[in-house]
Amino acid sequence: MDGLKALEAAAWSEVRVEGPVPPARLWASLTAVGGDSRRLCLFGGIAPGDGRMLDDAWLLEMPALPGRQGWAQQLFEHV
Repeated sequence: MDGLKALEAAAWSEVRVEGPVPPARLWASLTAVGGDSRRLCLFGGIAPGDGRMLDDAWLLEMPALPGRQGWAQQLFEHV
């Protein structure tokens, strides 16, 4: 997801992301998870263009110190 921003000290700053990124999507869920809220979980949404329903999940770890972050796709089995 290009253009990811972080809010620190009441000012937005760009987050540099390494590695693979989630594909573009509409109407997805982005939720802070964990006690320290330094993890973001992106789930699902609708693919722009063809309208496919997405059922993938991605986790972004936000380190305590500024630097580079990376998305990691999370794999789940459908039950």
